[in-house]
Amino acid sequence: MQTANFDEHADKIVAVIGQAALAGDSKALARAMAQLRELSVSHLADTRSRIERALLDGDLDGAEEAIEQLRMLNPISPHISSATALLLIGRGRVADALQLLNDAEDDHPHVLAICLYLLGDPTWEGLALAHENDNNIHIGAAMKSLLGRAGAKLVGEVPIDSKERIFIPPTFVRV
Repeated sequence: MQTANFDEHADKIVAVIGQAALAGDSKALARAMAQLRELSVSHLADTRSRIERALLDGDLDGAEEAIEQLRMLNPISPHISSATALLLIGRGRVADALQLLNDAEDDHPHVLAICLYLLGDPTWEGLALAHENDNNIHIGAAMKSLLGRAGAKLVGEVPIDSKERIFIPPTFVRV
């Protein structure tokens, strides 16, 4: 759902909430509140999908725009730091991505491992080995990819100080 559609739907539901509150209709109020929550959850999932698609397509500006939208929808989402780190990696700013992940309160071992790998830090392999059988199938797949065990290799690697775009394997793009 695009932002304009979301805003239009949300405005209508908020109007119903106001009318129900003024009328003292608790059942209508509860239904409208549930609709607003459902709409928000749907929009949040759509925004996360847009981030993933943009990163996979190399549309870094589109990814950045969607990340900002996610930040507005849910400022405490644990997906913001991983998506932002992937955006920074895509722009060749791996050291900045690593700093962001180190400062983040949430844990993203798959993104941290690729940062360490690209920076030439040998600890990437221990991190990848520790998480290759992670309960989160996306993290496990990303670790196997990084270790070269899933038939996927990192391609398009470039020097860290280069302005070239770094290829991000699809298994890493799960926000």
